[in-house]
Amino acid sequence: MKLTPPALLGQLPATFEEHESGLAHTRRSNVVVSRNVLKRKRAQGLASHGFIGVWDHDGPVLEASDWVLGRQQYQHLPERPSATRRLPVAIYLGIPRPSWGHFLTQGLARAWYALEHPDIPVLWHAGRLASFQKEVLDLIGLRNEQLFVTEPTAIDELIVPLPGACIGEFVLPEFAKAVGRHPSRPQVAGRKVFLSRSGLGDGRGSIENDGDHTLDRLFADHGFTIVRPEELSVREQLDEMTSAEIVVGLEGSALHSVLLMEDPVRTKFWALTRHRGGSGVYAHIKSAKSLSYETLNFTTRRIRTADADVALDVEALERALQSTDGFSRNLAALDQRIERPSDFQTRLMGHLHNGQVRLDGRDGAARDAYLALRSRSGEPDEVATLLEPLF
Repeated sequence: MKLTPPALLGQLPATFEEHESGLAHTRRSNVVVSRNVLKRKRAQGLASHGFIGVWDHDGPVLEASDWVLGRQQYQHLPERPSATRRLPVAIYLGIPRPSWGHFLTQGLARAWYALEHPDIPVLWHAGRLASFQKEVLDLIGLRNEQLFVTEPTAIDELIVPLPGACIGEFVLPEFAKAVGRHPSRPQVAGRKVFLSRSGLGDGRGSIENDGDHTLDRLFADHGFTIVRPEELSVREQLDEMTSAEIVVGLEGSALHSVLLMEDPVRTKFWALTRHRGGSGVYAHIKSAKSLSYETLNFTTRRIRTADADVALDVEALERALQSTDGFSRNLAALDQRIERPSDFQTRLMGHLHNGQVRLDGRDGAARDAYLALRSRSGEPDEVATLLEPLF
């Protein structure tokens, strides 16, 4: 991943203030936070999606960076912006993320410190929050005054909690405990829930040949209550799952919801492989919360991306449901289907120390043209020359 150029690396602080929980934070003085500059174009795989501006007097605040699957998603703005407002102190919570699964992981990753210090305002690197995000924050008990980066903002003291979760990298048990606030409902004997994706539409990792609706009918025939999470409030979703003995769902954001459940979680979870095979965030959440959670592979070909259609052996799945009474007994029959992913986790400090590399020609050209346009010093011919390596 091509990140901040060496001349603008910035420095990690000399001290990280550690907590008894094992989490840590930094304090930065004289910080300026600017609005995001984002590009929406999506390339193959994950790519840098724009720039964030979090600068102190020495340079970019590196611990404000954000990673997914080993790649830093946002470069730091290559210049310190001028502030138009000032705050005395704030807790930096970063970019909230617009989607359910990413908000529960990346969006909440720094919220643990705010839960410990409700008297200090929090600063979101966004202009506003969505209604579901507000509902989640209310559920986990975040009571801090919430501020937003709607203009370049100077902060006398910015507290930067290190993230407790990073998709595909790690989920710390201390973070899971901090945000796992929703108490379980009394379990109903024999109750089974299937988390349906039939309401999400095409292009979202659907099962081929209208398979999402086929799965709804199949699991209903085997005594499962069909639940579409997107049609329920956050609390209703969690109540549906915690009141069940067994929950089955395809790999996806709906299974990230278990992060919000208070430990210990008694429900047994079964996931159906899409593209991860139980690895990454699924294995990390399972480990952090000591879940009863297994991933079963009924695919007929490898799925490489989250939005690719899934080819599922529905007949084999039906036979497995029949022989195990809906995944509730004779579980040895599933052994050959169980995924066994590694639960290896990386360390954030490794990213902070090693993630900064030199920009190549195309990215350097884009940065130089961007700076010329921002400064309004670049004449059209000059900007066109700077952009030549991109074409």
